Formats: sequence, structure tokens, C-alpha cells
Amino acid sequence: MKGKEKAREYIREGNKALLKYEQQTTLQNAVYDKHPCASKLLGSFIESPLWLITTIGGFSFLDAAKDLNLEAPDFGKFDDRWKWISKYLLEQWHWMLDSPFLRNDIEIALKRLAEKGSSRS
Repeated sequence: MKGKEKAREYIREGNKALLKYEQQTTLQNAVYDKHPCASKLLGSFIESPLWLITTIGGFSFLDAAKDLNLEAPDFGKFDDRWKWISKYLLEQWHWMLDSPFLRNDIEIALKRLAEKGSSRS
């Protein structure tokens, strides 16, 4: 593995660890455990056609739950949510970042979001 590829892999692993921490600690404690109704609302939104169109993996949480043999899937439960994210969404996200055409579109969209956010301050 060349230096640039190795660096990219380290960055991906670091981002995955950060995302996992965010899901497991920050969001789980601040949102899902404190407001169980929020997980039901988010869970229903994630099953909507709008989410399926915008989801990078196009594999809904409930479809993933069937594929992962989750007996009683619960979006508010970290383990269920993380299995979906790590198996379906991260793989698609990395594929998109590896595509020069899609990566450019992603960078433009993220830059626009950042600019909108800073203009609201």
C-alpha cells in the first residue's frame, strides 16, 4: 500500500471511529435514550421514500434489519443502528468518495452547506 492510500485508510478508520463515538455516546445519550419518541419518529422518516432516495446506500433500515436477522429492529438502539450504518452506509459512502465525479459533487454540496451555516451566525 502506497503512502497516499495508507493515509486515506487511516483517515477512513478515524472517521469511522468518530462516527461510532457520535452514534454510541453523543446521540444515544442526548437523543435516543432521553427522547424515545424521537427514535420512533426518525425510524419512520428513514423508512420514507424521501430517505430512500437520498440515502447513499439505498438500503433502508428495515431492509437491513431483515438482512442482518435483527429480531426486533429499533432505530433508537445503538447496536441495531450501527450494524446498518457500518455494513450498508459506510461502504457506499467510501465508494462515492472514490469516484472522482461523485467526490467533486459531494465536496461542492458540503461547501455550500458550510457556507449556509456560517452565514446564519
